[in-house]
Amino acid sequence: MLIFSLSFLSFSLSLDDIAFGIWTGIEMFESRMIPLAKTWLQFIPEIHVYSDEVPKNQAEAIVTQNNHLNIKFHEIPMFSNYLVGTKHEGKWNSVQSRHLFAIVDLYKRFPNKTWYVLGDDDTYLFPDALLRFLSNQDPDVPVIYGFTFFVFEHINRFFPNPEVPHAFAQGGAGILMTRKIMQMISPFLPMCAEIYTGVNFASDMRLSACIQRFLNMSDDVFQFLPSLHGDTPYKSKTKHQFDHPPITFHHVVPPLIDYVWYASCSVWKDADNVEKYVKWNSIALTELFIEVGREGSLMEIQWGFCIYLDGREGKRFSSLGQPEPVFDEKRYEKRIT
Repeated sequence: MLIFSLSFLSFSLSLDDIAFGIWTGIEMFESRMIPLAKTWLQFIPEIHVYSDEVPKNQAEAIVTQNNHLNIKFHEIPMFSNYLVGTKHEGKWNSVQSRHLFAIVDLYKRFPNKTWYVLGDDDTYLFPDALLRFLSNQDPDVPVIYGFTFFVFEHINRFFPNPEVPHAFAQGGAGILMTRKIMQMISPFLPMCAEIYTGVNFASDMRLSACIQRFLNMSDDVFQFLPSLHGDTPYKSKTKHQFDHPPITFHHVVPPLIDYVWYASCSVWKDADNVEKYVKWNSIALTELFIEVGREGSLMEIQWGFCIYLDGREGKRFSSLGQPEPVFDEKRYEKRIT
């Protein structure tokens, strides 16, 4: 008789065990950060925002968007003087020079955190789904979870074995770094930020080059995670895979961020004027298909978010608000059962 023993990793984890960072810039500082402050940032115990400039009046406008916010702003200047006077002087190339320094700063502030999560100012994150996933992963394995791609072909020359394609995790979809990989790579990041200065060289690709060259690690360090989406819900197939709801979306800016927020949770005040929350993460954006009208015509529904007629490229109807609670007959008590 053969007896098989199955064991599953499970770690006691809370959002307080995770360090959170966001990359932004002065041109998008207020227009991107205010929508984030109104939505998912209020569920994060402490968020660190990195920008080339932090205007005081704009920072104050951001932190007053919600009573539950705990945001810390940090200025990291551009390190791109080598681009001045060239045809590559544009903003995108310049901002890539400072993102690795933000990772260094986040780790220095929180060397004892279990996980490190970073994203862009147009990244939408579902904290409950993140926690559910990370609670079943080992933080002492040197990996980075992300939405993986191959680097630009001209960037391969910065890697060992430049004749083959190399992977990286897209920052906009969010990158999830274990404490082990942070311990290993953090001493090299300042140097990598200075030596990897090629044009059209995205900072998330620089991170990959740094890891593979100085830690002598292969592409296996980057683990593809399908619940981290590299685009909007409109363009992403979000049907729950392996029973895992979406953790992030990318390119989520107004008004789209409002629609995703409506699908994420409901917020209201009870009779004592205390805010109540219901999070819909376990079912938000679940894909349903219903046959309507003529035979073979399908309507697609992403729960709480959008209805599509004639496919994703056809007409669509977005939610106008959050699902509202239904109370018992004594409505004035606003009692939840």
